[in-house]
Amino acid sequence: MQKPSEMIMLGDSKPDGSFDGNIDPTTATEWPSNRHSRNTSLMFCDGHALSVKRKLVIDQRSDLWRRRWNNDNNPHMESNWTVDPVQEAKIDP
Repeated sequence: MQKPSEMIMLGDSKPDGSFDGNIDPTTATEWPSNRHSRNTSLMFCDGHALSVKRKLVIDQRSDLWRRRWNNDNNPHMESNWTVDPVQEAKIDP
């Protein structure tokens, strides 16, 4: 792991019966939850936590957030996904 303070370790997941313990920015059913005023709570490998807007965390155009999903701290531009803004804006239970 290149930068523990920059790697997501765990975060809020959606309790919808589909991969409830998994978070993944590339798959809408596995996006981190946005139940905290559109924010998601994340913990990083160095132990610090952060509350941030989910739309930023899953934004494939964000170099910072792409890097945080990977243990080598590279953005892996070969991986692409789309985010439906209407679906992203729905507040999770």
